[in-house]
Amino acid sequence: MEPWTPLGELMGLMEAQSLDDLYRRLVLWPRERRNTWDAFEPWCIFHMFHEHDQGGAATTAVLLVTDGRWASAAGRLMAQIANSGLVPAEDLDLLAETFLSAGKRVFWEAPEEWFRGGTAIALEPEGRDMVDPSPPDEDDGPYVASREVWPPLRRWAAARLAGSNPARWPALVQRARELDSRGGAAVMRGLLDSVDVMEPKVRRVLLDLAAGWPNKGVREIATEKLAPPASSGRTSSPPSKSDHDCDQRQSMPANHQPALF
Repeated sequence: MEPWTPLGELMGLMEAQSLDDLYRRLVLWPRERRNTWDAFEPWCIFHMFHEHDQGGAATTAVLLVTDGRWASAAGRLMAQIANSGLVPAEDLDLLAETFLSAGKRVFWEAPEEWFRGGTAIALEPEGRDMVDPSPPDEDDGPYVASREVWPPLRRWAAARLAGSNPARWPALVQRARELDSRGGAAVMRGLLDSVDVMEPKVRRVLLDLAAGWPNKGVREIATEKLAPPASSGRTSSPPSKSDHDCDQRQSMPANHQPALF
């Protein structure tokens, strides 16, 4: 098995000897072509490192959900991590605030120790280097990794913040208006995910607002929530004569004897 196949890369990530080693591989290794919809791979990595130790879990979560290897699974992965109980609630709140307020990217500063003495890691004697062997110049300052904030992360963030504090919905709508079309639609979807916890009047205002949003998907969700509940489809029929007679018999006194003539 060659180390630069997607499976080899996954095994290499899971064989990291420490969190710092994992972060180094996630950030510096080149990304292989893979199924970006797969949330199982990054979840396995997260669970393996934090099932028994929550230290650094928030940082691990950020680096995994913003990694282009699993870009299309970012929202599902973030929800799974949040629901696992392995990241403290206050850290999840901080992640939500970060994903909501960030521009297109967030930035993570790599430790200086990564670049002392070079950074080449060769997995085979004649294989390619898996990381950039050139450390940054001292005058360039620290190495900062740029990580993409995918729209599903904004949706998760808006749903969490609105769910924990429904009174924030005007600020969330304002943020949705400030973002690009995809990011704004994601924030609105997150608000709609938590709209049922809001007061009826606020719920109606937000649904009416979403029903006129430029994004078709947001409008469809709002329209569906505004629609009245569908009826069961059953229609009542007038009681038959036999039913009427039965009701009369049931209403007769117990000591009543019917007349023969």
